[in-house]
Amino acid sequence: LSGFANVYFEKLVKTTPASIWVRNLQLAVFTVPQSLCLTWKDRTAIAAHGLLSGMDGPVLAAVSLKALGGLVVASTVKYADSLLKSFATAISIILTCLLSVRGR
Repeated sequence: LSGFANVYFEKLVKTTPASIWVRNLQLAVFTVPQSLCLTWKDRTAIAAHGLLSGMDGPVLAAVSLKALGGLVVASTVKYADSLLKSFATAISIILTCLLSVRGR
C-alpha cells in the first residue's frame, strides 16, 4: 500500500496545476478540525497560559524540522520521483540510527 500511495501522490503532484503551497493548504483544512477537537478539553489552560505554553526551544525546533521535512518531501516528489523519495527516507533512517548511537 505504501508504494501505491507514493505513486498516486507523485501522479497527483505532477499532473495537477496546483502548487505545493496550495496542496499544503488543502491538506491543512483537514487538520484544523482535528486540532480544535483535541485542544477543546484544554481550552481553559490554553486561555490562561497560551497555545505554546510549555514549548521550549528544542520542541519548537523539532516541530519546525517536521514542517520543513514535509515541504522537502513534496518538493522531492514534484521535481524527482517517488523512488528517489524512498531512497532518501531509507538513508535518513540509517543516518538517524548512526547519529543516535554515536550520541550515547
